[in-house]
Amino acid sequence: MKNKLFTVSFIIALSMLLTCALASAQGPAVKIGIIDVREIIQSSEAGRQASAELKKTVDKKKVAIQQAEDNLKKMKDALDKQRSVLKEDTIKERELEIQKNYRDYQRLVNDAKEELSAREQQLGQKMFPEVIKIIKAFGEREGYTLILDASTVPYYSKGNDVTKRIIAEMNKGAATAQPPKNTKK
Repeated sequence: MKNKLFTVSFIIALSMLLTCALASAQGPAVKIGIIDVREIIQSSEAGRQASAELKKTVDKKKVAIQQAEDNLKKMKDALDKQRSVLKEDTIKERELEIQKNYRDYQRLVNDAKEELSAREQQLGQKMFPEVIKIIKAFGEREGYTLILDASTVPYYSKGNDVTKRIIAEMNKGAATAQPPKNTKK
């Protein structure tokens, strides 16, 4: 699936480049910029704030998972220590209880992974329209003919990479978008 997506993206990018090359032969110079959307989302101030929120959730999940893991270990250790003095029926009951708790533990881990993945995707989707808006404004203001994501381009000159400039634009926009702080005396 990813391979097909890459191939389609590559073909689109190649056709855009060829179109730009033909247009440049007939008109003004073509200016192409390359960005790394993932880096923009992760490195911008808004992205770092979103990552900090996500880290809080991750830390809470880790604590719950660790508690469940510790509980399982205690149950197993207690059974192992008492195995020689317990009746066979009691041993089987405790083994079943341990298995049930292990299944609960596995569900907890899987649910945590799914929730974190969904939250990460949600944060990215929340930021993506703002990123695109800033990229478009930057491209128009700076006279770019085309700005491509680095993940769709197999090779590009590092001189064409404008990722850091876009991050600066986002951070500048985030700083002006924040409400002024109250300074009551």
